Amino acid sequence: MKAKPYQINALIPRLQKEFKAALVFGTDSSCVQETAKQIQNIVLPNAGPFSIISLTPADLKSEPNRVLDEANTPDLMGGRRLIWLREATANQADIMADFIDKCQTDAFLLMSADNLTKSTALRLESEAHPDILVVACYPPETSDLRRLIQNFAKDSEMDFTPEAIDYLIQNTDNNILILKNELEKIQLWNQPPKRLTFTLIQQLVGTGTASADTLIQALANRQVDLVITTLNALLAQGENPVTLVRQIARYFSALLKGVDKLLLGENPSDISKKILKPAQFRLEEAVINQLRTWSKERLLKVHQMLLNTEIQMKSGILDPELVLRQTLLMLTKK
Repeated sequence: MKAKPYQINALIPRLQKEFKAALVFGTDSSCVQETAKQIQNIVLPNAGPFSIISLTPADLKSEPNRVLDEANTPDLMGGRRLIWLREATANQADIMADFIDKCQTDAFLLMSADNLTKSTALRLESEAHPDILVVACYPPETSDLRRLIQNFAKDSEMDFTPEAIDYLIQNTDNNILILKNELEKIQLWNQPPKRLTFTLIQQLVGTGTASADTLIQALANRQVDLVITTLNALLAQGENPVTLVRQIARYFSALLKGVDKLLLGENPSDISKKILKPAQFRLEEAVINQLRTWSKERLLKVHQMLLNTEIQMKSGILDPELVLRQTLLMLTKK
């Protein structure tokens, strides 16, 4: 059975009573490790000192039947055993098959691996087996992160405003584990309100490290509240207003070049990947929308406005922070 990392909690009863094994793989190594660890803790919530056997392919070179031998060895404390084969490889489908067919105890086999292609026997056979849970871990899409927040809100009987959800998503650095940690902070709050606004979320999970990238995306998406709050946080952190306006100008300059390419017929997805840093590829949808909603004429005006802003900020006559605030508020107007 196939599942995504955020669905693991919903499968707790089946992991404890029905599934005999799990395969966790993907390009997101931190997600693979965290998900495998989560499954281990669900299967063995009170693991004894000898209940978990950790192996690697190197351990199997001299003892090819080690996994099955460990599985069929009773636990010294009388509990269930879990064999975790780390760094599993594509050609180890026989290990999973032997375990399912020949294990004579209630032991659980957990295999974690790097990316496995769809044609890999280990992946194909595991996905087709009803007693094996298969979890693919890839850098999350924005929709996955949004769904995770919505599920958390439902389980916790809370309501997040759209701006609050956007803030959480844009501050995860494409790492679902960071988002889970932020949600845990909210859960640990003694008396969280039922409706969580952007301001409250920032107070609950803010770590004093607001991001210029978050500010830029909020501007490009014309999210006024997010622009104001993020700018306040950045200035409170001591960010230089001139540095910020230069970063904003660079992004909008790249967006202008992207609109030119779009008008020439270039693929919007390819354009967005040239604008974004690799760690920001989760924002591809948002950037494609920006390419379609920001006209070339408007971007040329923005470019000139930002140049004038920097000149005013350096003049020494006006307060740089005030000039920056006024400019950014003008940028968010449609």
